[in-house]
Amino acid sequence: MNNNFKSLMNDIVFNHIFSQKKIVVDFIKTFFMDFNDGNVEVLNEWVLPKVKYDDKSMRSDIVVVGNDTIYNIEAYTTFGKEEMEKSKSYVTRIFGTQIKRGKKYIPKRVIQLNICEKCEIKEDEINKYGIMNYKNSSTKRFGEDLLIYVIDLDKLKKNNYNVGVNDKTIKYFKMFNGKSIEELRMIAKGDENLKDVVKCAEAFLNDEENQWLFDREFWIKRKERNIGEKIGKKAGRKAGIKSNQIRTAEKMLQANKPIEEIIEFTELPLKEVMKLQKQLKV
Repeated sequence: MNNNFKSLMNDIVFNHIFSQKKIVVDFIKTFFMDFNDGNVEVLNEWVLPKVKYDDKSMRSDIVVVGNDTIYNIEAYTTFGKEEMEKSKSYVTRIFGTQIKRGKKYIPKRVIQLNICEKCEIKEDEINKYGIMNYKNSSTKRFGEDLLIYVIDLDKLKKNNYNVGVNDKTIKYFKMFNGKSIEELRMIAKGDENLKDVVKCAEAFLNDEENQWLFDREFWIKRKERNIGEKIGKKAGRKAGIKSNQIRTAEKMLQANKPIEEIIEFTELPLKEVMKLQKQLKV
């Protein structure tokens, strides 16, 4: 077994491999047979747009923007209720921030694809988005606009993935569970696209310059160092950020930019922007 081997479910390996357009498009096409790959954009570690200036920042692993659908792909060791709530937030954030001012409200549908080594939630808790019927209190689904899928790789060991899923999709699932490059090669045998996954993983894992990425001690020390720096520089940095925000807001006010745009861009509260506007007399 290769000592450098890391599972495809390792965050670093997963993000590297599925940021490759050819690979991620092939994976989606095996899972969603109606996938249209005319103009596809792949975004790696995409920061999801905010709806309001004080919204929580959210960073997605892999986002694939297709002609009529946006696919958000996430990898989890364990998928529980907290991760389900996170998925709901991702889906609604992506769906709700597609519309720009002055544009028609025709957003692309959003599919959240969660790949997990173990799922701890019940199947009936997945994909409950809907609209309440006021007459009889029944809930109706939104249809195809917002969808959440959970791929439980643990079920693969029990051979529960055998209905409604094609053979190549099963091979991808098995590769996620793979324990060595040799095992990945066996699974990929006969399929050029799957062989590309193996080559990509092998090249990445065997590159000595990438080994520090998997050094746990390095990240622990870096985190401790960063915490110390944050404590020491917090006051100065906060003042600097505030100064930049105010300076930017002043320039935007002088350029007659809309108040809502200034708030969204600078993340200053409305009260402060209005105060600056008064001071500048614009």
